[in-house]
Amino acid sequence: MKRTTLRYSFIICPTILLLLIASLAFAVNGEESSRIKALIDMRIIDAKNEKPIEKGTIIIRDNIITEIGKRTKVDIPKGAKIINLEGKTVMPGLIDVHCHITFFHGDPRVYTLNEPDALVALRATQNFRTLLETGVTTIRDTGGLREVSNALKKALSLKLISGPRYYHPGRIITNTGGHGWKVSELVDGKLEIIRAIRNRFPEKAYKCDFIKLTWNLPAGYTHEEIKAAIATTHKYGKKIAIHAYQKETVRACIEYGADTIEHGWEVDSRIISLAIKNKTIIVPTVYWVWRPLFDKNFEDIMGKFYGKNYVKKYLAKKKIHWKIIMDHLKPYVAAGGMIAMGTDSGGFPVDFNNAPDELMTYKELGLTPFQIIQAGTINGARAIGIENKTGTLEKGKWADMIVLDGNPLEDLKALKRVKMVILNGKVMIDKR
Repeated sequence: MKRTTLRYSFIICPTILLLLIASLAFAVNGEESSRIKALIDMRIIDAKNEKPIEKGTIIIRDNIITEIGKRTKVDIPKGAKIINLEGKTVMPGLIDVHCHITFFHGDPRVYTLNEPDALVALRATQNFRTLLETGVTTIRDTGGLREVSNALKKALSLKLISGPRYYHPGRIITNTGGHGWKVSELVDGKLEIIRAIRNRFPEKAYKCDFIKLTWNLPAGYTHEEIKAAIATTHKYGKKIAIHAYQKETVRACIEYGADTIEHGWEVDSRIISLAIKNKTIIVPTVYWVWRPLFDKNFEDIMGKFYGKNYVKKYLAKKKIHWKIIMDHLKPYVAAGGMIAMGTDSGGFPVDFNNAPDELMTYKELGLTPFQIIQAGTINGARAIGIENKTGTLEKGKWADMIVLDGNPLEDLKALKRVKMVILNGKVMIDKR
């Protein structure tokens, strides 16, 4: 027994040491002495009101916004640390509700499936850093590897590492041979689906924050199985995100009450009104299709990995996807359908710094700049179920915000010019 314990200690200790070394400089950025901060003289886009507050002030006490308004109407407490942000714009931190923090990105030929958990976790800490630098303060991880997601959440809670607020479903649930089967928990049949979901939410043992399930036809789940999954998840007061992009699956997800539909490209115009009534949120992940078609450098990037014939077929498929998106999601948005920003980062061709790029593609769907900001903030909070705590800048909400050089209401590219990131009341990034 002693030998076994000693052996495992030699395995675990280096892993923890690596995590601590990798995140040491990252964590230090969040250490501050002042409990009260006063951000002054900036433009405030609160994501609730379309008209911004000019020459505004935000008071932060610990991790909560205690006052917000025009500079002339907000008293600055004695002893507050004053941060002058004249000429800058402050808005809520971005919320990415579809990413895969434990998946590798960059080279489409490389995957993390066979890498040891310690290396996967180290990659994830690097991805956390990239997300924060991009202005993302909250993420909903839509499927991770093995038990690494649970370990990451525990490490974040213990402050061993730093990163955005983190919500995850554990592993994806799919059927045998279903979409994403290599990284998923394979579950077949109505009763086994119910059992698998129940096992995610045992009393006093929170394995995950929500359920992520994939549904592609013809080889995917039956309608009865999907109904059971949604009903069981809701019995526990949790949300369910379903990967679906075909007309039949998207329509059924809306009818059966799925909380979010991941991708959801082929939304049926006949059911848009029900989607609005049910407050269904579609997470379109469109930069994944936009970049190959409209990024001038993409063919060269892809050509480094594959031959010309493969690239040609790849782009032809993306053109079909883009037409589907334009034909279906534009009418959905025009009718008032809600979308939330998700990048699908973790897999090629999307990187962990592409959240602003994802948001900017929503111009093609017909969203206004203010609606785009809401898609990246409050709508993401709604998708997770934390809209009473974050997603807008309001008194009593978490102090999660970003400082931009420029006004995204006039120039969306300002979303890429992040100068400061404040998470939970702490300045995590400062590039002023």
